[in-house]
Amino acid sequence: VDEAGDVLVPDQLLTTGTEDGPYVSKSFKVELNPGAAQIMLNGKEARTPPSPQPVAYKVTPTGAEEINYTGKLCP
Repeated sequence: VDEAGDVLVPDQLLTTGTEDGPYVSKSFKVELNPGAAQIMLNGKEARTPPSPQPVAYKVTPTGAEEINYTGKLCP
C-alpha cells in the first residue's frame, strides 16, 4: 500500500525468486505472510529478517520499520 493508500500488489502469492516492482512513493506499508521476503531500498537490502510468522513493515527512503501486522493492508 503506497502513501496514497493505493494497493500495488493485491493479495498475491509471490514464490521464491520472484521480483516485483520497483515502486516509487514516499512510503509504503507491506504485510508478508510469512515474512520471508527481502525488501530492497534504493538498490540495497533493507534489514528485514525472515520470520515464520506474518510480519508488516513501513518502508521509507531511510529504511524498513516493523509495524503491527493486521492482515488488512491488502484487501
